[in-house]
Parts: sequence; C-alpha cells; structure tokens
Amino acid sequence: MAINGSLVVVQVNTGTVAVPVWVTVGGQRDLSKTGSLALIDFSSKDQRAEIVGGGRWTGELKFSNLYVPGAAEMALLRAANESGAVVQVRKFEDGVAVETAEGVVTEYSEAHPDMDASTVDVSIHVSGGWVAVP
Repeated sequence: MAINGSLVVVQVNTGTVAVPVWVTVGGQRDLSKTGSLALIDFSSKDQRAEIVGGGRWTGELKFSNLYVPGAAEMALLRAANESGAVVQVRKFEDGVAVETAEGVVTEYSEAHPDMDASTVDVSIHVSGGWVAVP
C-alpha cells in the first residue's frame, strides 16, 4: 500500500547517544533516501564478458525544509556541517520510527528568495548503514 510522502519525516538527535532527544525537523518539504553499491570488476583479459561483485555500499539522506530561525535541530545540523561532527537521524513513517543512522552533514544550504519562502537543503552521508528500529 502506498503512503503519502507527508507522512515520512526525519528526526535529529539533539541529545546524546546515551540520552537521545529526538526532534522532528520542522517544515519539511522533501525527503529522499538513496543507497548505492560500487561494483568490483573481477574480469580478466582472457574473458570478453564482465564479471562483477558487490563492493562498498554508500547511503545518503537529503531533505529540504522551510527555514525556521532559531530551530535547535537546524542549528545542530549547521554546526555539524561546519565541524564535520557525526549526527544521528531517525526516519519516521506514519508516526512510527522505522530506522536510524549516523552520518556526516555534507551539505547545509540556505536559500532566501525574494517574495517566496526561505528554505534549507541538507544532505547527510550515512556511515555504516541504516539500522531498523525494533
């Protein structure tokens, strides 16, 4: 069964690993989660056909949201982007936490157009993969 995209949101841990404080990223407009697998080429010169195997997996989480001045979760993401600190994120579907990940904020970009809503785009490169919430 399909789910409305508005029911899938991201939360950021503004607490610690030991005592997490999960805060929903406010004003979310868009969310994409991608995973990709690099290939290892095991072919040799005496074979015409390519023979490949799975290599390194990488994941990324991208979202955009309305710019909300003073929002704690956005301040944390911006600071993490500037410092290279690892952040914890959690994906929710229809009010239920489904998976968590740690990663590095590789992009934090604000846009403040004339006569339109200010927005923030964030990209997080996932470290170690997604973990299902039991």
